[in-house]
Amino acid sequence: MPTRHRRRRSRPQRRRSRERRKSRARSAPWTAALALGFSYPPLAIRAPGLRPEAAAGRHWFFTADPTRYHWDTLFVKGKELWNGVKNSAAQRYLKQVRKGDHVVCYHGPPARSVYALASVASEPYPDPYAPGEKLLAVDLKAMHLLPRAVPLKELKTNRALRRMKFLTKQRLGVTPLTAQEYKEILLMAGLPPVLPFR
Repeated sequence: MPTRHRRRRSRPQRRRSRERRKSRARSAPWTAALALGFSYPPLAIRAPGLRPEAAAGRHWFFTADPTRYHWDTLFVKGKELWNGVKNSAAQRYLKQVRKGDHVVCYHGPPARSVYALASVASEPYPDPYAPGEKLLAVDLKAMHLLPRAVPLKELKTNRALRRMKFLTKQRLGVTPLTAQEYKEILLMAGLPPVLPFR
């Protein structure tokens, strides 16, 4: 009886076969998701610029001259327009601020200390007090007065804050904070690292 020899497929054929198997494997969750009314893949996977922590809000360090604007004013009013940022780098940061983001409120000279916490109550919009200057402003909502003001000297000596943007660019009215830096400042002020933001 003659021996049967299996015909070997060429490399391009084997490659196409593997691709078809992978395609079928990918189609299974896709079909299941569509059947349940969901999009697939999930938004966080489809959008490479979206970070997982973005949903919880970002963190910012806002500075004010207490001789011109004291953060107590925000707590008296509850909510207020925050403007006066003219530095181009600070304006670029302000443009990235979004409603719901967390804000650490800092007093510049002579106090030089972190004083309170606020949240952003609006998206950035043109500063109504600077027509024609293309400056942005946001609304801030008062949240928590710190039980203990954190002086600048302590911020500088804390190893966990050694890469904090504000410490290298103290003239900027707005600088970003990482989530870890934000939690560290809360601990230094005598607060738990996670606070309820209304």
